[in-house]
Amino acid sequence: MIPAWLLALLVVGIGPLVNALLGVLRRDRERGSLAGVRRPRAGARHGDVAVVITAHDAEADIADAIASATRMVAAEDVYVVSDDSTDRTAALARDLGVNVVETAKPLGRAAAATTALDGFHLVDEYDYALLLDVDHRPHPAYLDRTLPMFDDPEVVAIAGFARTDWTTARRTPFGALLTAFRARANALTQALLTIIRTRPNGEAARLLPSPARMFRTSVLTDLDLAPEGLATADFDVSNQVYRKGLGRIVVVRGAVVSTRDPDTLVGYVRQVWQWSVGFWQAVRRNGLRRGPQVLGLGWFAVESAVTSVVLVALPFLVGFGLQSVWSVLLGVWVPDLLLTALVAARHRQPRFLAPALFLPFVRLLDAVLFLAALPHAFVERAARSPWLSPARTAAPEPAGKPWWRWWPVPVVGWVAAAAAAAGLAHRVSGTAAALPATATEPGLVDAVFGRVAGFGGDVPEGLAPATAQFAGFGSLASSFDRHASVLTGVRELSVVCAVVIALGLLVATAVLRLHPLAAALATAAVALCPPALVVLAGSGAGPLAAAWLAVAAVPLALATRIGWKALPIAVIPVAGAVVTAPALVIPFAVATAAWWVGTKERLRDRKRVAVAAGVLAVGAGLALLLGVLGLLAPAETSALTGSQRAWLLTAGAVLGLGGLVRLRSRTGAAGLLATAATSAVLGSDVLLAVVLAGSVLVLTALVDGLAERRPARRAAMGLAAAAGLAVVVAGVGAVPPTAPPVDHAAAADWFLAAAAPGATLSAPPLLLSDLRRDLRGRAPQLVRPEGEYTQYAVGTGVGAGVEVARFAGLTLRLLDTGPAQPAPDRTAAGAQLADNPRIRATQQVRDELRAGRVDFRAMAVLAEISAQHELVVGAVLNPAAEQGSGQPLRTVVVDLVDGRPAGDPAVLEALRTWVTAQRSPYAPSTVRPLAEGGAALDWRIPNPGDPAPR
Repeated sequence: MIPAWLLALLVVGIGPLVNALLGVLRRDRERGSLAGVRRPRAGARHGDVAVVITAHDAEADIADAIASATRMVAAEDVYVVSDDSTDRTAALARDLGVNVVETAKPLGRAAAATTALDGFHLVDEYDYALLLDVDHRPHPAYLDRTLPMFDDPEVVAIAGFARTDWTTARRTPFGALLTAFRARANALTQALLTIIRTRPNGEAARLLPSPARMFRTSVLTDLDLAPEGLATADFDVSNQVYRKGLGRIVVVRGAVVSTRDPDTLVGYVRQVWQWSVGFWQAVRRNGLRRGPQVLGLGWFAVESAVTSVVLVALPFLVGFGLQSVWSVLLGVWVPDLLLTALVAARHRQPRFLAPALFLPFVRLLDAVLFLAALPHAFVERAARSPWLSPARTAAPEPAGKPWWRWWPVPVVGWVAAAAAAAGLAHRVSGTAAALPATATEPGLVDAVFGRVAGFGGDVPEGLAPATAQFAGFGSLASSFDRHASVLTGVRELSVVCAVVIALGLLVATAVLRLHPLAAALATAAVALCPPALVVLAGSGAGPLAAAWLAVAAVPLALATRIGWKALPIAVIPVAGAVVTAPALVIPFAVATAAWWVGTKERLRDRKRVAVAAGVLAVGAGLALLLGVLGLLAPAETSALTGSQRAWLLTAGAVLGLGGLVRLRSRTGAAGLLATAATSAVLGSDVLLAVVLAGSVLVLTALVDGLAERRPARRAAMGLAAAAGLAVVVAGVGAVPPTAPPVDHAAAADWFLAAAAPGATLSAPPLLLSDLRRDLRGRAPQLVRPEGEYTQYAVGTGVGAGVEVARFAGLTLRLLDTGPAQPAPDRTAAGAQLADNPRIRATQQVRDELRAGRVDFRAMAVLAEISAQHELVVGAVLNPAAEQGSGQPLRTVVVDLVDGRPAGDPAVLEALRTWVTAQRSPYAPSTVRPLAEGGAALDWRIPNPGDPAPR
């Protein structure tokens, strides 16, 4: 479970908190208010500023936009670009006396602005250029507030301070919700930007699309305002300023610009999607370079991604019981409400408060769009900063793409891939619940549960990292409380690993630009193969290492697109995989060497060949050292048969050989081939899950590569893919083994109720943890490992001692651990009691008494009570689990005492008082009322050696 304080920290933001604190400590002199506005420096006149307004089909707004601009500059300094408008936008602008240019085809916002700058030669005619959208309304003092900032020669651009225009929003609850959320976001983010003042060591203005940006025209020749293939240019243009060392951008709070934000769900989603794609495209294009961009772009990307993942996961965590509702309320809703209240108080806007409770849902929507845009950002687009109207976003499919990449085929493919991933997770979950324990799982499960519950325990050799990860997940998610057995609770992390593997492969597919239908086919193949499900469902180091590698596959795939800059992101997951399964040092060395000399040109480079040989030598040395220390491969086994294991390894090897043909999959295929070979040589199943995960990705690349133009390569990849699928088809008919039912919970309840005080129970591995979990909160310390001194033992088969109870899959035995006591003559005592005229009983009771099958202590108590009262005994019995064990019957049901129901409160109290006065060997352990009106007297089974006649 994620702590509430951590959720609150993510909701507020670590970066904003740190930057706000540093900004306050820095005590900037410039406060950014409209009060005390400085006049422009000498020589800087409003006439030095060109105002460019971009518009498309905006005849309803163009007059207001021009009026707002002419409050700052003369009409002759206003330039309107009508981007392929079909209405009277251009005509109305000409009537108002401003300069107008019309485009012959739709260009988009950024390219339209570039058209005005070039067409009117504004860079040569003006010192500054203010770029406005048709829905931007700058404050009349905008220039008075911004021009003095250019006194600093390092300042090359000013970003306006957005303020949502509430008056234009739809007067509907949903419109108010979206408007309030955007207004709050603008207030918080831009207030932060003015606090930190965008110093060179804390540049943040580059991260947000800001309205009404004003540039020095001297730098516009060095900037590409309309980069090809970007959804929005603001992020990339800001990064260009810093990447090229042109100067810096500042946000001025007094430079207020009223904006009209979306007030419908469709418009809002389109805008956030465009911004999200543009942001990730900027991250892709600019990378994490040296200098302040690491603190700005890189930190913002990482923090936003982590926060979005947590927000998206919260509904699922709450739904599966992994996260409490109260922690979400305290960690998400309360901080969000406080932020809303802060903004409402600061801006004196009570209208923020009405939709405040629903703003976290809009933030969740933002998180989904932000994450969904990540793979989309790595697909080149021909459109340039498109307008957001539905009619303006439609664009023909670029020529040259094969039919199977046209829409809606990719959409159907991604839906199919997501469905296959969900099916895989579901199938692994079902297999994990039914699969019997392997030879290595009992020791691992006992070590994990012992660490979580505080019992300790020996960690299996080579599984210390896996044990720590399983125990950490069990403590965080409380997985042991949701399942019938501790084994299934431990395997819950294996199911999570299967989900991570599926998601990692889908994201890697998107990054590598493989066809989603290929991913759907490969994932579905694994989901339909029972031996593969058995490998993924078991608990051990294998599924954990495979999950770590699935996470690492994303940055590693990204490295094939943008180079080594993405490799540092893979360091942590790769290290996690190697620590979990040290045998992976060999495949990693092989894959690294293959990447280093993966092409013919690289293979001709002697230096590269030498480096690759060195990497292989280091990998071999590490493997040898780990082998000497006994850490290379733990003795981990799965529930597979020998033939099934051989089939899976063969499939991985065949797919690895086929993947070597294609450059895009060559590195992963080399690693897969090495993993399959290592697993076969070591004879351990720890790498089988890694082989499966790698096989899915390589199979996806092979199926996608069937569109290759070279027939030889296409044939080789087709044969490899067909061979891999043939192995899957061969395993579809296999039936995974099913664990027999074991009613350990009933055994624990029986032991607690039937055993004498002080009795202990020994249990074999795995069953030890189940019984301790069942008795948690009552007496888990009474259950001890096999080999310790106990009075009872439990197991699934025949063992030493006398059988006393039997449950589904279990037998409890009473061990002979004390001196034998002389057996009383129950037959003679029972015959006397059966003939006692003061005891009336059913024929069954009399037969049991005469046969000597009733506990001697019960008969002694009945004889003592009958000396003073007349009794009606309805039954003598034992719990159902003891039937057939030969144990004396130790529960007596008394219906009437002197003609009164034994369950009557007064009679029952008298019985309890009388029992309390008896000596301990003979006194019953409980006297309880029955629903039928009688009372039951129960005796516990005495420990061997106890002075208790039976």
